[in-house]
Amino acid sequence: MMIPLDALALRERALQASRGEPLAAYPINLVEVLDASELSFRRVVAVGWLRACERFPRLSGK
Repeated sequence: MMIPLDALALRERALQASRGEPLAAYPINLVEVLDASELSFRRVVAVGWLRACERFPRLSGK
């Protein structure tokens, strides 16, 4: 079972706060950045796949 990356990021922040470690002035976490880039990549792939499916009837009809 995989834990969502955003849950891991929240857990990491909670652990930092409980240890008294200062949180970054800009709360950017590498895990969150990678998660966002993965979601963006999936959206691009999905759009490309849908466009290919839309063109397929025209391509096969020729």
